Amino acid sequence: MCPVIVEVEVEDEPKNKSSPCIFKVIALGDAKHDPEKETASHPLIGMAREAMAKAIHQVGALNVFERNMRFANDDLLREGNFSEVPSMDVLKTAKQQYNQKYRLDEDYFKELRMFRYLTHSIDHSSEHIKGYVQTCGEWLFTVHFFTEAQPDRFANYCKTEKYSYLYVDATGSVVRKLKHQKEVLFYSMVFQDKNSSIMPLSGALLSDHTAASITSYFNCVRNKLAIRSKVARPAFIVTDFSAALINSVLASFNVEKIHNHLRRCYNTLDRAYDTKQLRNMTFVRLCCCHAMKAFSRSLFKLDISKETRHYLMSLFAILLNSTDVEGAFDLYEQIMNIYGNPYFEHSSNALALLLNKSDLSQFDIKPFLSESDVQDDNPNQQDFLDELGITTNPIIHQSPFNVKARARIPALRRVIDKETLNIDL
Repeated sequence: MCPVIVEVEVEDEPKNKSSPCIFKVIALGDAKHDPEKETASHPLIGMAREAMAKAIHQVGALNVFERNMRFANDDLLREGNFSEVPSMDVLKTAKQQYNQKYRLDEDYFKELRMFRYLTHSIDHSSEHIKGYVQTCGEWLFTVHFFTEAQPDRFANYCKTEKYSYLYVDATGSVVRKLKHQKEVLFYSMVFQDKNSSIMPLSGALLSDHTAASITSYFNCVRNKLAIRSKVARPAFIVTDFSAALINSVLASFNVEKIHNHLRRCYNTLDRAYDTKQLRNMTFVRLCCCHAMKAFSRSLFKLDISKETRHYLMSLFAILLNSTDVEGAFDLYEQIMNIYGNPYFEHSSNALALLLNKSDLSQFDIKPFLSESDVQDDNPNQQDFLDELGITTNPIIHQSPFNVKARARIPALRRVIDKETLNIDL
């Protein structure tokens, strides 16, 4: 505080002495404060510093800063006193010091091995899956982590839910880049049991993002899951367009390749399996959000109107949610007939009519938006596709969906074969 004392003399006292007095103070000359006694910001120390560091770990520095601003004393803030609101730099420093304080060792790899041993040694309740870190490696950097409770909960979920879902994805910017290694990505498997919150089945940190490395992680989870339940498996695994993730899911959960899986999917839609057989299979489903965004990005690259783009997005959403393969082929054929006709001049109007249910006497969109449920365990006699016939041809030529679509839609065949085709958008 400034040691200067200011005396104020009031010439005319107010009539009501309880009323506040307003006066003006003018300082003449230069201020010469003692540097040791100058006003300084209040340091963040003690229990308050540690509590804020813990909060930063949970919700992030920005959320902590906003929370401090929200609950700070307004009178102090108006006077320029921000002691209750440490700056972002102070919060980040507090977090770094907190991390350093509770680290087991300065060497990351040594600390990881110590943490793995520690969690294994103090885990006396788990029967088969001890600790938290199940696999760790330095080169290439590999960490698989989950507890026994996680596979147990997921196994119960698969047993009680007819159509169980497991979501798989990867993201970066979680671990600082390691020297001489590729970026470390965080891989996660999550699920949601009924009305509960989203729960993790397992997680992994990998610097090798090949199908072999990811398959090793998935196999680790599958092996531990089999220890707790030999019959539990997800009905669907939802992922994005990552070829490595898709191939790893198929290799670890079904022991098959994409060619076999496409045939299996076609036969399933063709009612070639009964419910008991389907319970022993896991199917890959592409995330609808990722698919819609990818399709939208492709449309934006084309010189088409906003109205036409809206029509195509709506039709793609119908195809994406269709569970009737014949109906999907019918819709796709009508779309291709519109764009595959070089003499067609009003494609937008035709698409609008296709979306208008009242104008589609022979094509009902509603069934394609509903999920069909297999109630009859007796499989129908269908044209069963050979699931073992694998060639070296590209996937697009081997897919049974593509083979049938090419046979039904001549315009599609010409597009795939890159024949000359004038398409009017």
